[in-house]
Amino acid sequence: MSGDLSRGRRAVLSALRAVAAVAAVMAVALVGAARPVAAHATLLETTPANDAVIDAAPASVELRYSEPVAVAGEGIQVYGPDGARVDRGTADLLDGGELVSVPIDSGGKGTHTVAWRVTSEDGHTITGSFVFHVGAVTGGVEIDDSTSSVVTVTGFVGRWLAFAGSLAVIGAVLVGLLPGTGTGAADRARRLALVAAAGATVGALLALGASAAEATGRGLTDALGIIDDFVADQRTGRLAAIRAGVLAAGALALVLARRRAALVLAGVATVAAVVTTSLAGHARTTSPEALTVLSDVVHQCAAGLWLGGVVALLVVLALVDDRRLAARGFSTVALGAVAVVAITGSISGWAQVRSIDALTGTNYGRLLLAKVAAFVVLVGLGWLNRARLIGLVDRAVVPLARSLRAETALAGLALAFTASLVAQQPARLALAEPVDTTVAEGSLTVQVNVDPAKAGANDIHLYFFDADGITPATVDAVEIDATTGDLPPRRLEVTPITPTHVSALGASLSTPGTWTFDITAVHGGSATDLTLEVPIR
Repeated sequence: MSGDLSRGRRAVLSALRAVAAVAAVMAVALVGAARPVAAHATLLETTPANDAVIDAAPASVELRYSEPVAVAGEGIQVYGPDGARVDRGTADLLDGGELVSVPIDSGGKGTHTVAWRVTSEDGHTITGSFVFHVGAVTGGVEIDDSTSSVVTVTGFVGRWLAFAGSLAVIGAVLVGLLPGTGTGAADRARRLALVAAAGATVGALLALGASAAEATGRGLTDALGIIDDFVADQRTGRLAAIRAGVLAAGALALVLARRRAALVLAGVATVAAVVTTSLAGHARTTSPEALTVLSDVVHQCAAGLWLGGVVALLVVLALVDDRRLAARGFSTVALGAVAVVAITGSISGWAQVRSIDALTGTNYGRLLLAKVAAFVVLVGLGWLNRARLIGLVDRAVVPLARSLRAETALAGLALAFTASLVAQQPARLALAEPVDTTVAEGSLTVQVNVDPAKAGANDIHLYFFDADGITPATVDAVEIDATTGDLPPRRLEVTPITPTHVSALGASLSTPGTWTFDITAVHGGSATDLTLEVPIR
């Protein structure tokens, strides 16, 4: 008996070491090879400029973003004054994906409308539109860039299934290898893992279809026709396809391999899927990238050992040979997993929130608080199991099973919060909305954009127009002095982007409060001084 228990413990430890090794190697390798990004793409400028009046239609329309983006299908659409499409061919990605160019035919004189839909590096689809006028202002085309409710619900269900199934596989692997489980319970754990892996695969495929639909602006059925292009052209699509593939491979291993080998292989495949999830989401685009990705991977794996293990223990408990030994073994692993979940969850939460205002004032922050509340209740139920019910399990299964059912239901709710969180803009970005303002002096009008308008590094963009605020104005030189409170004025480093647009990228606005920008621009051979105030949170 003691030899069996020793072998069981070694099997559990071996499986856990294999899972940890795969997670660490894949995450480090893929993060190391990845290009750092700024967390969420924003449109910096367009050619022609927004609302510009030009003499003749250009050969192409260009959009420049703050980081590389992907364009799926007809992501850039240009409408002429009569409402007909004038874009032709597919969009070209230049400058490493930061510049998108689409050729157009002349739509005649009047207002042209550009509707754009791109995917940023964190997997989120961002949309917008702008107009330019050829010869005269005639009025633009109304654009509907909303996502259908069917696509939104399908994406949520797919993400929930993929998360829940993955965690259940990891938990079934753990419980199937626990000392005292026995052959009958291990076989049932294997069947549970198979069902969970199949469910996770279906969920990953649903999420992939919803992502393709959102990225292209199509309905769910129409998006299935271009799914191959979405996977081939977009990093998000490739990672989603890999996720579904490795989950399916784990399910296949559970069918073909022997009991212990099948469980270990399924666990390894599921961890690989977890890594792809982290690399396709917020963690991948948050600094420090290596820490946030590794923390997210470990967080999900630890949650699988704990919450997935709760589900698995509930399913196999009646067949376990030594219920007290198995329950105590799981309780020990779960205790460590809870600590890891708390630590890594705190790291991830800090990375995506970073302030009390963001925690309480954004959808992301409020969902995170709800998830934390569910976590606290789950910990309380787990402690009750460990302190009072495990000792009774030899005499009565019902009390422990009842508590495990409550934990399972609450875990499902917590995963619903998680499935919603990954579709939300991180709180630190949602709270820090850019400031757009305009100041005019004499013959010059300046449109100023400050992003994210909070203490720290900010990107400042200045767009120059004539007195009418419509016709772009060429400037020969620009200087910007910034000051707040008692701080002395500081000259910002200015980079010309176009003759009508300059930027001060990464400008340090070190403290919250009202900042004053004194701008001097040389236009038409004379200098114009402009002053404006910008609130920085």
